[in-house]
Amino acid sequence: MVNGPTLITGLVNLGDIDGPSSVLLEDGRIAALDAGAMRDAGPARVINADGLTAVPGFIELQLNGMDGRDFTTDAESMWQLGQAPARYGVTAFL
Repeated sequence: MVNGPTLITGLVNLGDIDGPSSVLLEDGRIAALDAGAMRDAGPARVINADGLTAVPGFIELQLNGMDGRDFTTDAESMWQLGQAPARYGVTAFL
């Protein structure tokens, strides 16, 4: 884990969906957005995300399996999945 705050800058909107242009992360959480992030950053590690878009975590409404696991034939394998969906931006699933 990175010590101290991290400031992500250079973010852009996705079509007509407004998103933040900068995000300040502290202790694994969003501490501030946009002007507040720039103002409160202090000495922070800066990541230039020029041209990328920040979005909230996705919720997958139907996940039948992943990483070689098929929940429809082996329901217990769901508990072995762990954090694998997070690699794809999925923070919760049904």
